[in-house]
Amino acid sequence: MAEHNYISLDEFRDLLFYQFGLKEQSAKRAAARYLKALQQRQIIHSFPVHFSHKRKLYCLTGFGYGILFDADRLRCNPRNKFSPSKFQPNLLGHEIAVVQTRIIMESHPYIKDFKPEKVLYYNYWQSHGKPPKGKSCDAQMKAEAPGRSYNIGVEVQISRKAKDMYSKYIRTQEQAGGLDVVLWICRDKTIMGGIQQAARRQTVELKYLFTTLPELRAKGLAESTWQNIEGTPGHIFRE
Repeated sequence: MAEHNYISLDEFRDLLFYQFGLKEQSAKRAAARYLKALQQRQIIHSFPVHFSHKRKLYCLTGFGYGILFDADRLRCNPRNKFSPSKFQPNLLGHEIAVVQTRIIMESHPYIKDFKPEKVLYYNYWQSHGKPPKGKSCDAQMKAEAPGRSYNIGVEVQISRKAKDMYSKYIRTQEQAGGLDVVLWICRDKTIMGGIQQAARRQTVELKYLFTTLPELRAKGLAESTWQNIEGTPGHIFRE
């Protein structure tokens, strides 16, 4: 929650469903109980969302941030605490999509150390004493596969952009350094096709793989069909 600002009941349910193997209805009931217990202990609080199908969101209280900080489990800037007054409605869809992607990614045994943008920003600031000039990906993670490890960038795209903007994203990822592959998770195949086209117009050294968020949610990381920039389908972690 600290690393993504907020979650809804749906994401907490998905966490129990994907990572702990509970059935969907059991996961939803358990999620509601856990969230209620955390609220009663004043570790989290909720705030309403009136314009979305999500009726309320949950975020950490100052007390909740303090628990993570004291346990040395807070990976983002302790001075940059989220509060409902900082909520930006236009970012809700993207923030939730990144959380959904993280839950699915971390349910695969190869995936380690998922770091969303908020954590990456703070790590860079700690190392360099200044903020990064721009972002390269929404998140980064490591994959420890048999015989090889990968540094993976994760980009979630749920809205259509101009082709020049897609090209800028690709250039930034190429210049970031330290990545072996970038996974693009797109809202639909139209967005995916636009980004693939932008990548084909450039000279790229990184490996790019693309899928849609509905595909990822339905099949998971390993069983989803991933396409390269040419549109050739395949599966991740399979040669």
